[in-house]
Amino acid sequence: MRHPDHVPGGVLLWAHHEKCVVIDQDIAFLGGIDLCYGRWDDFSHRLVDVGSALTSSPSRTQIPPPGPLSVKRSVSTPDLTDTNANKKDNQQHNYSSKSKTKLIDGSESYDEIDSVRVGQSNNLAVPKLSPCRTSVDVNLDKLGVQGMAKLWYGKDYTNFIAKDFVDLDRPFQDFIDRSTMPRMPWHDIGAVVCGVAARDVARHFIQRWNATKLEKAKENAGVPSLIPKSTRGVTFDKSRVFGLVNCDCQILRSVSTWSAGIKHTENSIYWAYLSAIRDAKHYIYIENQFFISCEDKDVYNRIADALFVRIMEAYRARQTFRVYVVLPLLPAFEGEIGETGGSSILAITHWNYKSICRGGNSLLERLQREMDHPEDYISFFGLRTHAELNDQPVSELVYVHCKLMIVDDNTVIIGSANINDRSMLGKRDSELAVIVNDTQTVAGKMNGRDYKAGKYASELRKHLFREHLGLVTQPDLDIDVTDPTSHKFYKETWLKIAKINTEIYDKVFHCIPSNNVTSFEDLKLYKAKEPLATAQPEKARQEMTRVQGYLVMLPLDFLSKEALAPSIITQEGMMPTKLWT
Repeated sequence: MRHPDHVPGGVLLWAHHEKCVVIDQDIAFLGGIDLCYGRWDDFSHRLVDVGSALTSSPSRTQIPPPGPLSVKRSVSTPDLTDTNANKKDNQQHNYSSKSKTKLIDGSESYDEIDSVRVGQSNNLAVPKLSPCRTSVDVNLDKLGVQGMAKLWYGKDYTNFIAKDFVDLDRPFQDFIDRSTMPRMPWHDIGAVVCGVAARDVARHFIQRWNATKLEKAKENAGVPSLIPKSTRGVTFDKSRVFGLVNCDCQILRSVSTWSAGIKHTENSIYWAYLSAIRDAKHYIYIENQFFISCEDKDVYNRIADALFVRIMEAYRARQTFRVYVVLPLLPAFEGEIGETGGSSILAITHWNYKSICRGGNSLLERLQREMDHPEDYISFFGLRTHAELNDQPVSELVYVHCKLMIVDDNTVIIGSANINDRSMLGKRDSELAVIVNDTQTVAGKMNGRDYKAGKYASELRKHLFREHLGLVTQPDLDIDVTDPTSHKFYKETWLKIAKINTEIYDKVFHCIPSNNVTSFEDLKLYKAKEPLATAQPEKARQEMTRVQGYLVMLPLDFLSKEALAPSIITQEGMMPTKLWT
C-alpha cells in the first residue's frame, strides 16, 4: 500500500523515511540503506565500472560508447602480437533472454535476462593475494566473470549530483555515460537485530500497516490486518545469522498520527541522541547525511546544543574529549553549484553551514567565543576517492548516507534518522533506529589508559576508522586505531591525514567544495583554471600516491562570502523552510 499519497488535503511534505526488512518476526534489518538503485557498495568505493570496456594496459585506448549491456569486448592483451589471444579477447558476449537467445548490441536493452554467457579472459581480476579483494571479487572468480561483468548495471551506476534518475521502468539502460563520468560511491550503515528486538521492529511495521489499512482499505478483504507475535519466551536459532554479538538493544522511532495512527507523537530517537551525548565521557563519533541543528526560529532540535554543553563541560574541566563528525561533502541533489539548477544543493548547504560554522549561532562560532581552539574538541570531515577513467585521473566524493553515532566504545545508535528536524521531531518523517549498549567488554584504550571497551561498539568504530584511513586496502600501514582520544591518534594521525589528503585533492583536481572558493567569482576562476589532473597527468598520478584512505576535511570556508539560502524567486525558495530543515 502506498502511503502517504502526497495529494492536496493530505500529507504533502513528509515521507516514510525509515528502512527495514523483517523476516518471520525473528530477524530485522534496519539502518540507512534504501532498497534503491546506486546504494550497493563496499569499502573499495569504486569510481569506475565499464565492465569489459576497460583496458589492462596504460595505452590511450578508446573506450566504446556505453550501453546497458556491452557486447563487443575491447580488452587489450599483454601481448598484442598474439593473434589467437586477440581473437579470444574480442569475442562477443551472448545473452540469453526468456524467449530466445540473441546477440544484443550496445544500442538495445533488455529488462528480463535469465543468464549471461561470457568469455573467460581475466585481465581485470584483482590479484588473489591483494588486500583490495572483497567477497565480490571472490564470487566473481567462482562465476568465471571477473573482469567482464559490471557490478552496477544500468540505473545502478549513479552519480546523483551529475544526474537524477530517469526512465526507471528500464532498469538495465544506462542513463549516465560511464565512459566519461565516474560513479558516486556510497557509504552507508545498517544493522541486523534478532529475537525480541526483531519482534519490536515487526510490531512497528504491523502497526503502520494496520493504520494504513484502516485509512485506505478498511472494507477491502483482500488487504489483511496483521497480528504480531508475542514477545514472551522468544527463542532464536543463532545459526541463521552470522557474527551476532549479545547486547542490550532498544528499538527507537519517530512516528506520529499521520505515520503510525498513534495519538501521541513519539520521538525516542531524538531523546536517545540527547541522552547519549549528555552521558558521553570520552568521545562521540557521528556519521550522518545532514547536520542541521542550530539556534534558529526555524530549527527545533537541540542536538548541536547538547554537543556544545558537553564540549564546554570537558573544556572547563580540562578533560580530553573528542567529537568526530563525518558528513557528505555536498548534498546529493542534481545540479552544479553556481549554475542554474543548483538551488537544492545550496539550500541544504546553507543549513548545514549555518549549523556548523556560520550565521553567528552555529556550533563552532559559539565554541570560538569560549575557547581558542575548538578543533581540539570537535572537527568535521568528508570522504573522497580517485581512480583512472579513460587513462585520465578522476575524483569524486564518497557520499555519506549513514545515520550513526558511537559513544565511548560502548553505545551505538544506528537507524534512518538524519540530524535535522524532519527526522528527529517525530511528527514529520517517520524513522526507525536501534540503540545498542554493549554487555561484553574487550581490552581497549582511552587517552593512553587501559579501558574496558564494548565488543560491538569498539569493533564497529575501529572498522570504520580502518576503512576511512585506508588500512583495509593497505594493512601494512603502521597505524593503531585502538585509542580514539589520544593526541597521537586524533591530531597526529586522523587530522593530519585528512588535511594532507585535502591539500592533494585540491591541487590535483580543483575539487568542489574547497576552501579555495569563498565566492561565486572565485568559483568561476577556480573552474576555469586547468587542474593538474588534465594539465600534467603523470605528475598528478605521482601526487595521488600520497593519498591515504578516503578521509578529507569538510571545507568550512566554501562560499563563505555568499548567501546560500535559496532566492524567493526560485522554486526552492518558495517552498516552506521546514522542507529543508
